[in-house]
Amino acid sequence: MLRRLTVPFVIALLMVACTPEQGPAKLTISSRTPAAGAANVAIDSVVSVTFSTAIKVASLDGKFTLARGGAAVPGIVSYDPAARKATFTPATPLANGTEYTATVGAEVESAQGVKLGAKSSWVFTTVAVAPSVTSVTIQGGDQAVTAGDSVDLDVVVEVVGGASQAVTWSSSDDAVAMVTADGVVTGVAAGSATITATSVADAEKFDSVTVTVAAAPAVTGIAIDQAAPATTVGGTVTLTATVSTVGGASTAHTWASANEAVATVDEATGVVTGVASGTAEITVTSDADAAYSATVDVVVAEPLAFGGDYAAFVGTGSVTNPISLAAPAATSPGYGDLTYALTAGALPAAFVVDDGVNPAETFELTVDAATGQISGATGYPGTYTGTVTVTDSLGQTAEIDFAIDLALSMQVFNSEGTAPQGTFAYTNASTTVVPGDRIRVSGVTNTEWLPADFASQLVFELDYVSAVPAQTPADAAAAFEVNTAQGTVTRGVAPTTGDDIDWTFDLVLSYGTDTATVPLVFEGVVP
Repeated sequence: MLRRLTVPFVIALLMVACTPEQGPAKLTISSRTPAAGAANVAIDSVVSVTFSTAIKVASLDGKFTLARGGAAVPGIVSYDPAARKATFTPATPLANGTEYTATVGAEVESAQGVKLGAKSSWVFTTVAVAPSVTSVTIQGGDQAVTAGDSVDLDVVVEVVGGASQAVTWSSSDDAVAMVTADGVVTGVAAGSATITATSVADAEKFDSVTVTVAAAPAVTGIAIDQAAPATTVGGTVTLTATVSTVGGASTAHTWASANEAVATVDEATGVVTGVASGTAEITVTSDADAAYSATVDVVVAEPLAFGGDYAAFVGTGSVTNPISLAAPAATSPGYGDLTYALTAGALPAAFVVDDGVNPAETFELTVDAATGQISGATGYPGTYTGTVTVTDSLGQTAEIDFAIDLALSMQVFNSEGTAPQGTFAYTNASTTVVPGDRIRVSGVTNTEWLPADFASQLVFELDYVSAVPAQTPADAAAAFEVNTAQGTVTRGVAPTTGDDIDWTFDLVLSYGTDTATVPLVFEGVVP
């Protein structure tokens, strides 16, 4: 069944059929940030606009701007297609209390090619700020001046809100450096002072630098470094001086001698040359300020000389025989302490006594380096000569000779070792009549304890002298024997007679060409 269309419906159909096809959407700005007329906008804000439809990004080039008082504000434009938002980000924060104009150009074009058509501008104002001081900075950092000179200090005061840029200047020590209201610093005396610039508007804002003041060039003292200089006739000694100055004053100085007959001095180098023994006053004077000078006495020493040698010593070589030879007195004293040293010839070598049980004992002669005394003991016989060289503190030298003549020493002691003994008892039963510990060579108790180099050259022999009653040469030769290395005397062949016999022998010790003899008497009874 067909339904009849009503007239209104037919008209509607006809209108639809007759309506032309719809074109691209119009491009408009949906929102602005900050809003037009906004006040108290934060200075770190960005400016943005949202479009009614997507736009061509390239059309924004140079068409979204921000201006302040007619001058363009630098910044970067970005676009978010999803949000259809364009953003202008200023390169630096905005100024406080300032009116800004944002503009979107008419040529901005939608993605369908529809242009905005008319320029859109709006105005907003940033938040105002109270006048204040941001910072105070003295330019150039720490300074250095010489007393009496000046230096200008510059200060930079950063402010906002039109605050005052005035500062006050002050010095921590006006006795070192003073500063004017304009920041001119003048050095007064050597030292350091802190110079401060303080904001007039805000006393909590300040800056300080250190000004170091050097004294004006001047000499403050002079001294000779050597307290007691000395030299010899024809010798030299170099003097030096310390010149104290401030402010870079010259340290140059000049030398002079008050007695050139005794010593001359090189005025530039301070080298003093001895002319004759005596004392000369040497003066050094500052070239920069003649009011400063110093003096010192230079001694030109007498030569060192001795009028004689050591006294000759003649004795026996024995460890029990101390030797002491004092050095002769100097006939010309030289200078300072004297040092003695053996430089020619020789003293006996060390004489070492070793019993094989106790620590070895060494006997020797030495030269005392401070006094020149030759002292000690030795068991070596012989003649010893040499030269001791004496040197004074300036290096002057003199020579003194010595001669020590030591005879070979031998003694025969009793069994207690307390006294020499020359008579010994014997019988037919006796074997050792004179033991080795009774033979003392060079004062040593036992010949076995002598130094090997010495003992190896010793030769003992027993020489028959006489007998009572008289004996035949054969009986005399056979009566006693001696150990040629140690000196021990033993009983030989018994006499054939029954009479009492007293024998006299010489115990002879040889050491090279030196000899020592001890007479021995042997008393005995032959049953």
